[in-house]
Amino acid sequence: MAKAGSGFSRAAGAAAVSATGGRGGRWTVADLQGAREEVKRLYWNAYRRVGDVLERDSSGKVIGPGKGFDRFVEQAEQLANKLAGDVRHVDRDAQAWYRDMQRWASRITASEQERKEFEMTYRGEKNFAGRGGSGGDASEAARQMAGLGLIPHEIAAMGNNVDVMNAINDAMNSVKSMIYTRMSPKEQQDYVSDIFMGLMEGYKGVESGENRRRKR
Repeated sequence: MAKAGSGFSRAAGAAAVSATGGRGGRWTVADLQGAREEVKRLYWNAYRRVGDVLERDSSGKVIGPGKGFDRFVEQAEQLANKLAGDVRHVDRDAQAWYRDMQRWASRITASEQERKEFEMTYRGEKNFAGRGGSGGDASEAARQMAGLGLIPHEIAAMGNNVDVMNAINDAMNSVKSMIYTRMSPKEQQDYVSDIFMGLMEGYKGVESGENRRRKR
């Protein structure tokens, strides 16, 4: 049975992203990295073990299903149902806001004492740590964020560096929680067909690419 190389793995990973909403879409699976690995395994197994998923002519053009097509369809349907259970709505605006906030927060400097105090007092997930330095400049980052409408102006006026860092971190967690929204099981089932068709189309391209590489 034919082997598959690193090019196959990269193509399968890209196909996984496309099949699960694509980059910039309004839906995706929560565990995209896990989905990539699942799709890679599906395609790897189809190419190396199932074999003959698609029948091609001498030029490599697909002319119909191969002997292994039904087996691949069964496995792709199983995976589509599994991945659909992890589908989430994506708020791309909130995602962009969070990235902007990360950019400004990454510039915050804090003294060693301030960083220790922040470590002991932050709530929820910690979104930044504060770079080592003389400290005391979290208010400047807060003013920049407030100017972009990302946080209230009152945060920049709090004064105490650690208090400002905590308020920024709270605001970032709030925005981050808006990015991915759960769907009901009924809503998720609506995406099974989309994912399945994406998996089928993706495999066609991945197999074609690997066949071309093998001929070089």
